[in-house]
Amino acid sequence: MRLLSEEINGLDPGVLPRIFKKPGSHPTSQFILTIYPLPDDRSEYTVAPASRRVFELLWDKHFRSRLDDMEYFYDLFQGSTVTSASAAAGWIFELRMHELLLGKRRLQLFPIRCADVGKVNLIYSNYTATKERKGQVEFELKKLRKSPFETILQANHYYCFDSCNFPTVDSLLLIYPPGEASPILLMSKIISSWSRHDVEVGGLHEVDGLQLPSNVRKYYVVVTPKGIQPTITVPVEYFPRTKRGEVVGSPDVVLPVFHFPVPRRKLFPSRG
Repeated sequence: MRLLSEEINGLDPGVLPRIFKKPGSHPTSQFILTIYPLPDDRSEYTVAPASRRVFELLWDKHFRSRLDDMEYFYDLFQGSTVTSASAAAGWIFELRMHELLLGKRRLQLFPIRCADVGKVNLIYSNYTATKERKGQVEFELKKLRKSPFETILQANHYYCFDSCNFPTVDSLLLIYPPGEASPILLMSKIISSWSRHDVEVGGLHEVDGLQLPSNVRKYYVVVTPKGIQPTITVPVEYFPRTKRGEVVGSPDVVLPVFHFPVPRRKLFPSRG
């Protein structure tokens, strides 16, 4: 890992697009790339970062401070049919959103309605509010402080997680909106594809076990690029049920799920 860090730290950022476009043009390519043959033509190939860890090292050293490169690689990976490459586009979106959410920002959240209550899962897939731009709730965030996770959450502190050890959400944020009767815990999951997302019930229980104000309301917020509307499934076992196994009350009240669509101009604003 030390050798990998040294190789990445020693790179001239200007050569990164050339390395990904033409593997082998730079000796560091063997440390940071994986080459995949295309399924339709084995003589052609595409490339992706060798791992999430490699990508994070590249992000910290190069991409984070170079918006043009960040946008270039987001488009490069997003357009790939190779899973590992498209995953890298998701990593860029996720890390970029953490940066954006830390700043002063207005959130427009549109409710995702529960479309089906099955025997195993509740399915949240009704994005009518997003499509019609109706029924949104809005919050004006202050500039937040990024903090390490703790069991007693402080207001206006931004707690983000590694998806490997907390798959239920990517960040937590406790806010006291002006004029609201009670605080709100925003549980954000950052998703960049249409694929179904299964909410881990264990993680929801872990959030429930935090030392939070007794009157707190919990909002599950799905953050996506504009135009992406994944299906969200939540295990029925999380909800209070009757003896016959029927969910008590409205799922949209027990666990309100919201959509925060992010347009490209917000993700990569022009620096004029």
